[in-house]
Amino acid sequence: MRAALCLIALAGCTGAKPGDSGPADSGPGGGTGDSAAPGEGMEVVAQSIDPGSLLSIWVDGDELLFVGGEISDSGPGYYVRYDGEGFCYEADVADRAFWWAHGAAPGAWYAVGERGLILRDEGGVRTDESVPTEATLYGVFDEGDRAWAVGGDASAGTGEIWKREGGTWELFHSGDGPFFKVWCDGEGRCLFNGSYVSMAVEGDASSAYTPDPAPDAHLLTCSGRSFSDIWCVGGLSSPQIWRWDGGAWSEASTAGLAAPLLGVWTAEGEDVYVSGASGITARWDGEVWTSDIPVTLETFHAVIGFGGELWYAGGNLTTTSGDYYGTIGHYGQPLGPQDVPACGG
Repeated sequence: MRAALCLIALAGCTGAKPGDSGPADSGPGGGTGDSAAPGEGMEVVAQSIDPGSLLSIWVDGDELLFVGGEISDSGPGYYVRYDGEGFCYEADVADRAFWWAHGAAPGAWYAVGERGLILRDEGGVRTDESVPTEATLYGVFDEGDRAWAVGGDASAGTGEIWKREGGTWELFHSGDGPFFKVWCDGEGRCLFNGSYVSMAVEGDASSAYTPDPAPDAHLLTCSGRSFSDIWCVGGLSSPQIWRWDGGAWSEASTAGLAAPLLGVWTAEGEDVYVSGASGITARWDGEVWTSDIPVTLETFHAVIGFGGELWYAGGNLTTTSGDYYGTIGHYGQPLGPQDVPACGG
């Protein structure tokens, strides 16, 4: 429970529609966003999913992959899949919870989590590539020929960056932190963000530099269209949004947003979508933020576009009972409440 409470406590314990074209957020495997149609709206399609909170969403080809777990240092971790027709969950995928997932292409991706958990899935074949650390790995990004996993110990204020190249993971950096996410542009440039720390690498990543000035912010998630247009969100008692232009940080508007943020997704064009505690969801159209009326009091930890619609992952992340459950939100043509049975059941 400690890892979850440290992260969410730092995060502040709190009318979107898809963009007109697909995402630049994650390269191959990312979702699509078509023009919104009349009658679309925000809804909760699944809640109280028993195996645990959902913390990340990844588009795996023509399916959505949600990952999470019982974020109490004891696990387990699980998946929820959505194939456009229905949902199902696979329990006990790992003995500890997943915090994030990312892949370079459909059918090939990584999921990371507590106590150095790294699971590689390629063509349905899963390989445990966990690294020797007690740190929670909060983020992962797969560039194809190399991958990055980042994390740390939120209560101790320490961070770690791990790099996979040539089939082997090695510790690339350790120091202040934690680091929460990493975003790469597909051309060898990556930005790492966390709690009052940031770092960037270029080329062969044989060296790293700290952007100047580093943002005076607690940033949980980043999403970008290019290395000169990366949005990072977070905050403690209030929302914070910072933008990276390839060489420096600048603070972005949070007018109209009332709570710290946890998730962000950048569509092509100007649209940016954010999510956070108490069901907060909002859209930046290049000029102002527009918020939806919350449809749940649960936390939305992640947001992504898929099939011309928006999807949100979350749950009761702020509970102190240790009994976590998942919540899935959706913006688009109404689907109504959905069952989430065990896969193959």
